[in-house]
Parts: sequence; C-alpha cells; structure tokens
Amino acid sequence: MQSWRANVVVLGSIALLAAGTMLIRSAALSRLDRDIETQQRVRVAEAFGAIDDDFQAIQRAMVNLAQEVGDSRVVRGALERIQSSPESAQGELVSAFSDLRVPDLMSVELYTPTPRLVAWNGFSWPLDIAPEGESFLQTFQASTVSDGDTRTALVVWWPIRD
Repeated sequence: MQSWRANVVVLGSIALLAAGTMLIRSAALSRLDRDIETQQRVRVAEAFGAIDDDFQAIQRAMVNLAQEVGDSRVVRGALERIQSSPESAQGELVSAFSDLRVPDLMSVELYTPTPRLVAWNGFSWPLDIAPEGESFLQTFQASTVSDGDTRTALVVWWPIRD
C-alpha cells in the first residue's frame, strides 16, 4: 500500500514539475518574443537612421559638388561667352568638366537656361521636370528621376546666377 502512495506522490510530483516547467517555459518564451520584437524595432530604427544619415551625406555631397561647379570662374566665364564664342566656350567647359573629380555613382551635367546640355562628367541621365518649373533658375532643387523601370536617381539642380 505504501508503494502505491509513493508512486502517486512521485507521479504527482512529476506532474507538478511538468506543469511548472511548462509554465516557466511559456513565460520565458513570451518574454523572449517580447525581447525579440523590441530588439527588432530597435534594429529597424537604427537601420532607418543609418539610411537617412547616408542619404543626407549623399545629398550634401551632391549640393557641394554642384556649388563648386557653379562657383567655378572657368564655368561662369565660358557660360557668359557661350553665345558669342560657342566653340571656344564649349572647349573650356569640356576641359573643365573632364578635370572634375566626380564620386562613384555620381554624374555632373551643365545646362544652359533653355535647357541645352553643354558639358557633363559621368553617366547620362534623362532630364526631369525641374526645368519646367517657375523657380528652376532661381533656387536649389532636389528631386528624383527615372529612366524607365530600370533606374531611379536623386537629382540636384543648382542655378548659376550672376
């Protein structure tokens, strides 16, 4: 009789241990799920922050390069003479643009106000709608442009004014 009671006590203890283990396991998994979700949210926020920082750095580099080209005495002088001495001015612009140090994956293009492409360094890209806007020749602009379904690029326009 005692062995029967001992077996019941042992089985009862095992059942309690199993139930306790399942509760502890369930609580731990629930906490782990919350921790994973929290870590995932933190990692996603960090990734978006890094992407935003990279985007801002790229845009700053593009604006700086556009300003550098726009402030160039050679570029300004050639643009002033493009109507009166087109071949000479065009040659100066081609020379100036071939000497530009353009970062990888960037391109620089120079347009007249009409807009007519007069010099570039890098890859070719279709014009966006910026030249159609009223403020095209008045202020800095940034937008995106696509060449079909293949590529999309960030575009920075910097007007060169007297």
